[in-house]
Amino acid sequence: MVRHAKRNSTMLEIWAMAVPDDESAVAATGEVTLSGKCTATGVLCLYVGGRRVRVQAVGGEELAATMERVVQAVNADGELPVTAAVKEASPGVLTLTCKWKGATGNDIDLAVNLSTDDSFPAGLTASCGKMASGAADPDMENIITAMGDTWWKALVLPWNQKDGRVLLEEWLDAQFGPLRQQECQAFLAYRGTLSETSTYGNAGNSQLVSCMGIGSIPTSPPMPCRPRPRWPMTRRGPCRPWSLWASWRRPGKNAGAWKSAISCFMTASPPIASPATIRCRSSAK
Repeated sequence: MVRHAKRNSTMLEIWAMAVPDDESAVAATGEVTLSGKCTATGVLCLYVGGRRVRVQAVGGEELAATMERVVQAVNADGELPVTAAVKEASPGVLTLTCKWKGATGNDIDLAVNLSTDDSFPAGLTASCGKMASGAADPDMENIITAMGDTWWKALVLPWNQKDGRVLLEEWLDAQFGPLRQQECQAFLAYRGTLSETSTYGNAGNSQLVSCMGIGSIPTSPPMPCRPRPRWPMTRRGPCRPWSLWASWRRPGKNAGAWKSAISCFMTASPPIASPATIRCRSSAK
């Protein structure tokens, strides 16, 4: 998140908090199944969370050799959120495991050939399952405690579970209240259908939390939040639509998008006159 936030906000001060996994947390896993045998050399394009991994498939080689090349390519990309291994006793099944534990890993999208420039090697077919079984995000109360008494102007969080969001909203209300008067805006994102997103959004009503509904686009939910720290710069042009900053979005061939070009709901409007310095903490206890 920090790497891409800096790409979008090169002039802003950004702090990051390293949050340990919950002791009871479970990492999300998913499977990609390849079948057949490559008959002509080509390139297999696997997408993990919207990030493309290109793998050469050599004509005439056994499926096991192709799978081993896929494993090596995935594990060699340090920016991918998963590690890969061939499923035991199933040479055509690739098991992907999220690098961290918790429910956020369930939202990592798995796909092949999303770009119109992608083509599948002859003789091979693929099917992608969904990441699942991730559970137990970090305790939001511990995160809030670690932030201390510093006045943070904006927070970008990958966690959107209801219990944690309720605690976050209560803390933000206290910060905004008359005893502290240290307003802070929080940004997060949610993946789901229009109905699911509407239900999630209606469950909360905080003027200090902005949540973007991203539908089923390949980009993982934490990623759309990364450019959000640019909002203080809207003071230069308060009428400029935020939709103009949607360069993070990878649409894919058929992302199941809603009728609007960018599916989002906002529960807050950022103040225009806030300072242009954003901090999100550098370390946790």
